[in-house]
Amino acid sequence: MNCMKKAKKAIIAKVAARRHTKNDLIVQIKFVEENPKQPGCEAYRRFALYGQATTIREALFLGATKADLKYDESAGFMKRLKNCPAKKQGRTKVMPGIHTDNKRYVADREFCGLGIQARKHYTIEDAEKSLKAIDRVIASIQSRIDKKIMGGQENTLQDFVKHVRAAVDAENKASPKLGIDQWRFFSRNKVCQFSKASLKQICKDPQISKGITEIRVLQNSLDKALPGWVKLAKAAGISKLSDMLGVDGLVP
Repeated sequence: MNCMKKAKKAIIAKVAARRHTKNDLIVQIKFVEENPKQPGCEAYRRFALYGQATTIREALFLGATKADLKYDESAGFMKRLKNCPAKKQGRTKVMPGIHTDNKRYVADREFCGLGIQARKHYTIEDAEKSLKAIDRVIASIQSRIDKKIMGGQENTLQDFVKHVRAAVDAENKASPKLGIDQWRFFSRNKVCQFSKASLKQICKDPQISKGITEIRVLQNSLDKALPGWVKLAKAAGISKLSDMLGVDGLVP
């Protein structure tokens, strides 16, 4: 029994001594499916959020502490998977919402067919800050959509444009050092959602790029991207936001 206790202590000490280096953060991990923490406690709440992470960096981004990960690994709640080194160049996914593009980090999200990107970050920490800012913008847009729905009003395409502008402006004022004025925006949709006639007409627009499976409004500033988003929505037969979101106003 004493030998088993000593062996367990040695494992815990070894895990605790391991620091999360830059290379360590991109190692792929897997957590147990069922939340092993005591229901109702703070650790249980945190695990519910970070338990779906696939890398250490993602787990930390989702709210895990380093102490959480050390304990989870020693207790068998988390295991490290064999992982290939990250590519030095080209596009490589780091975690949901962040990828690298020729040694620069890019944070991006899509909401209602509108893409938001914060590009050219030299560090993953800066990319994470931008990703959180983008998430706040999306949450603000959703809140404005919900407010109109709760008031019994329909959200039009122009309402969405106003919601986006207001949310981006508010975040820019709240986080002036993040370079939000340098964000880039785009929109895209599946080619199959357009009629042949509307597809032929909209492809005449120089702002529009058509691929095999999707059609896209080229990346640009917010002022130029939003009119393109409206064009794409109308060409796809969307006249109001509920056509895209459903009557409850939530992205499916």
